[in-house]
Amino acid sequence: MLQDIDAQLNNWIASFESRTQLAEREVQFCTYLLVYPHLTLDEIAQYICYSEKSIRNYKQRIAHKLGVSSANLYQHLQNDVITYLYNDNTSSKLSAL
Repeated sequence: MLQDIDAQLNNWIASFESRTQLAEREVQFCTYLLVYPHLTLDEIAQYICYSEKSIRNYKQRIAHKLGVSSANLYQHLQNDVITYLYNDNTSSKLSAL
């Protein structure tokens, strides 16, 4: 089961990276936001060895590139994952028919 979750997350990351103009570090940050929603920006910064200022800049830059507010970035990422998983599972079921 965990391997399936890992595979789905890795597939979403690859899809998200190809659909957006985000740098690899920005995609990494988005992944941490999703996987560890209970962490503060400072804790994420410490975990990936960046300054908190860099992380705040990433968050603002990512939100701008995605056309959402910085405050709504987490919700936008959640919706993107849910949409991706729904579309992936729906197309898998349709192709099995």
